[in-house]
Amino acid sequence: MNAFMHHKQPVLGVSSCLLGMNVRYDGSGKQHSFISSILDKYFELLPICPEVAIGMGVPRAPIQLRILDDQLHAVEVGNHAQDVTLDLQAYGQQQATQAHAFCGYIFKSSSPSCGISDSTIFSEHADHTGPGIYTREILHALPCLPVIDERQLDRKEAKDNFMERVFAQVRWNQILTGPMTVKLLIGFHMTHHLTLSAHCEKSHEALSASLSGLHDPLSRDAINNYLKQFHAGLRVPLTHDDHVRMLTKLQRCLSTIISSGETGKLDTEIRKYMESSDSLVTSLQLIKELADAYNLYHLSRQTYINPIPAEIALRFSTQQEKSYDH
Repeated sequence: MNAFMHHKQPVLGVSSCLLGMNVRYDGSGKQHSFISSILDKYFELLPICPEVAIGMGVPRAPIQLRILDDQLHAVEVGNHAQDVTLDLQAYGQQQATQAHAFCGYIFKSSSPSCGISDSTIFSEHADHTGPGIYTREILHALPCLPVIDERQLDRKEAKDNFMERVFAQVRWNQILTGPMTVKLLIGFHMTHHLTLSAHCEKSHEALSASLSGLHDPLSRDAINNYLKQFHAGLRVPLTHDDHVRMLTKLQRCLSTIISSGETGKLDTEIRKYMESSDSLVTSLQLIKELADAYNLYHLSRQTYINPIPAEIALRFSTQQEKSYDH
């Protein structure tokens, strides 16, 4: 069993410096308040600093990414003979084998070891950017793992998308406690039917079609291909218009079942959302209540209208969080 499976809370990998740990080359930290003060209420945050893990001291000479002999290297600034590339790669490969039960990973931006895409790579010809040495190994081994850096986390749209994918990964990890079966996979897919449809209808249709020919026992490739397409769909940003489209679709489905008074109330809430995106949770709450009242189990179990309280707290405002109590 994976070493992290026994944890009571979902596990997020986090660059140690973002938790305020003084592990940077100059002996400082880079504490991020949302991570250390908010996320720690809902997740077990596992601090990881690859440079310290491979034995580099604190403080230490800084390293940089540089193209040498047409190969990418992590070397000490001003002393290219001090090369820690292989050590960082080996630690990344080692950590990746232990991180399959992570629900996400928050990296330090611009870091030569931990950057996701903005680490500076120096070259005689033209400098450019890319992932850090350690991060490359994690992303290669775990391409579906939700990842973000602290700069992206400060942008609401990026944060919301990351948190949505994180909670989807939590649900995925929960069904991996035993062998994956076609029944489990289809059940997981069906609960995310509306969520996937909201992000990208074409992607959702293609993913649904890919399930039709599956049979037990499922191959590892079939499972990985599904998860890859699933997260690709969720990476498509959700817009206000996407939510309006989904709310209107749900309203049409319910209109033949619910009373005229309930129809009017739902119409009012959806119109409020169309005018202001602040009332999305209220509309979703009302749809969930109607689905429960009319025993529409297939609808009430949808993650789109029934996010868990932790997801509401992290993706919506405090006021909305308090109003959504189920």
